[in-house]
Amino acid sequence: MRSLLSRVTATGIVAWLALFLSLGGVVYATTRMPKNSVSSSALKRCAVTSEKLANNAVTGPKVKPGSLDSSDLDLKSFGTVPSASTCGVALTAKTATEIAKVTYVTDTLTVTGTSGDEANTMATGTARCGPGQSVLGGGTSVESDADQIVNDSHPVGTNAWTGVVLNEDADPHAMTVYAICAPVGTAAVVPTG
Repeated sequence: MRSLLSRVTATGIVAWLALFLSLGGVVYATTRMPKNSVSSSALKRCAVTSEKLANNAVTGPKVKPGSLDSSDLDLKSFGTVPSASTCGVALTAKTATEIAKVTYVTDTLTVTGTSGDEANTMATGTARCGPGQSVLGGGTSVESDADQIVNDSHPVGTNAWTGVVLNEDADPHAMTVYAICAPVGTAAVVPTG
């Protein structure tokens, strides 16, 4: 015991004391860091994972626009949207169901060609909606050829769409008239406020 005490010096005691104080300071610093003392540049890449975040720690304003897609959302948790409003028009869940009943009707025919110096050939086609349906819109298309021109495309009454095509070519070409049809009373526009 005496030999151990004879080796202890004042310098050694100061060195040991400094070591214990510095270790105590490190332990204190790692357990008592001040708020906001770690910057994002001090974090390693992928150091913060979803498991390390508290529930509801990330809110909408903290999410970068365009960084989420449908796989990041639990779509079942949203439920049914009872109603929405766009440009003063109320869209209800019933309206969405009714819009699913929209159908497309076509009328395809051939526009005959011209021969020699004869006048241009015109053809008219009409796509008609079924019984109990109204026409919501429509259009007319022609084969990709510079010598065919859609001369007219318009609704006819409340249940059909007509298209008129001019063919300036010697060869016959196809034309198609489209009608967008829906049951009468479907997707009624309900003005809001």
